[in-house]
Amino acid sequence: MIRAIVLSLIFAFGGGAAHEVDVSAPFVENLRKLNIPEDFRLPDVSIGNPKAKHTVVAYLSFSCGHCRDFFLNEFPKLKMYTKEKQLRIILRCYLDDMAAFDSAVLMRSCGEEKNQEILFYQKIYENLDEWTRSPNKQSAQAFLKKIFIKAGCPKKLVNNSMDINSEIYKKFSAGLMKNMQDAMIIHKIDSIPAFIVDDVVYQRQLNAEKIVELCELKKQNASDEANSSEKDSARIAN
Repeated sequence: MIRAIVLSLIFAFGGGAAHEVDVSAPFVENLRKLNIPEDFRLPDVSIGNPKAKHTVVAYLSFSCGHCRDFFLNEFPKLKMYTKEKQLRIILRCYLDDMAAFDSAVLMRSCGEEKNQEILFYQKIYENLDEWTRSPNKQSAQAFLKKIFIKAGCPKKLVNNSMDINSEIYKKFSAGLMKNMQDAMIIHKIDSIPAFIVDDVVYQRQLNAEKIVELCELKKQNASDEANSSEKDSARIAN
């Protein structure tokens, strides 16, 4: 299935790129050969201040149950540390099969349109058991499309995101593959979930407690939390 991702990207860029790729070779070798322009690099999906003291990059696949467990159970516990400047969390898609690839393209294209990428992470993972049981790629895509349309994405945008001839598909598939080059070639990540905690790579499941320990994060005390809530209320009122 991973070879189909390479073929999808080749098709998006045009037949000329096919001469650079051997679909019988390991995926990482094809990644090395793909010359994706820097212009296609996507901005990070993140939460927290860019100048935060600590940064955690989570590489997650949309078809991975362990990745789902991290996002649904551990990610919410870490969000409290992003409110000030203690922690920034960056979410990056790991493309280990076509189901993960298709859902990642939809998340990025629809998320950019509505500025709700993290919401769509939630929707995809909440429905993971249903759409990954689909008997074939076509039915899986159809189920994914329904998820996004139900979440308020325009039907035309959703359909274009799955059309390998569209500019939207080209843009986001290339950008996601650019991230995979970073993951597999620069960071040597070959299994997920994987994390980069303050520049150190961990290729294993990390829970919120372990990440807090690695970053030496500290909870706000009650008075700090109250002051923060008052500031938030004042900002909203203004």
